[in-house]
Amino acid sequence: LLDAGVNRSPSGYLNNPAEERSKYRYNVDKEMTLVKFVDDEFGPVGSFNWFATHGTSMSRTNSLISGDNKGAAARFMEDWAEQNGLPKQTGHANSDDFGSLHLPRRVSTIIPEPDEITDDLMQLASSYKASGGRILASSNITRRIRNTQKNNAKFVSAFCQSNCGDVSPNVLGAFCIDTNLPCDFNHSTCNGKNELCYGRGPGYPNEFESTRIIGNRQFLKAADLFNSASEELQGKVDYRHTYLDFSQLEVSVSTSTGGQQVVKTCPAAMGFSFAAGTTDGPGAFDFKQGDDKVWYIS
Repeated sequence: LLDAGVNRSPSGYLNNPAEERSKYRYNVDKEMTLVKFVDDEFGPVGSFNWFATHGTSMSRTNSLISGDNKGAAARFMEDWAEQNGLPKQTGHANSDDFGSLHLPRRVSTIIPEPDEITDDLMQLASSYKASGGRILASSNITRRIRNTQKNNAKFVSAFCQSNCGDVSPNVLGAFCIDTNLPCDFNHSTCNGKNELCYGRGPGYPNEFESTRIIGNRQFLKAADLFNSASEELQGKVDYRHTYLDFSQLEVSVSTSTGGQQVVKTCPAAMGFSFAAGTTDGPGAFDFKQGDDKVWYIS
């Protein structure tokens, strides 16, 4: 999937050894992996996919609850499954389904200019009150959920995160909001300051539209993989989970004399790169990518 994520720190990526960079075609991972779930009785009942792009199509100034582009993609795919009435057999859906697919634009359909009436939306949201309810025994809850699933196999789609690192959905690149010129390539700054450097999504200047577009691109790729899925997974579902104290790890490193030395990690500290933020949300106080001697503490 080539148009749903870009490297928001390309100059940083170039600091990797040339030998390592030569192993990859792109400076971010463009691969999407999908698992399709098929029930013996109901047929296709869902899918999970993993793709690397941050949920930062909505800017940090957004104060509304949002699933961002991942949430939009999941909503689109579940709507697609419902509209197409996926067949109970494990065969593939017709590729022509994409041509006749009419998905709602969601927020931009209900609210024509959502970014202009944020205060009204906040006031509307705060007016809703909890309807109350009653406590049920956990066994009753479980039984009700199972009964619902048995009578109506609801299609569930999950758009999961993978190795997103510095992958941004703001694919148009980073620009200075005061001059509309591209930000400094090496430091992501505008006239030496990073506070004015922001990435732009494909729907710029409407972040709701950018969210929809990036979500739709992920959905279309996922639907394509869903239709063409053919390798059946074998074996049981397993997991591994562990806690590590990264401030107490012993590591073997090479010495200047060619030997080996065992050293121990220490508690973490926030560095320049953290304080500088990213083009999806710049930092403050003139921190930028790399060093700034003003902030050295001896």
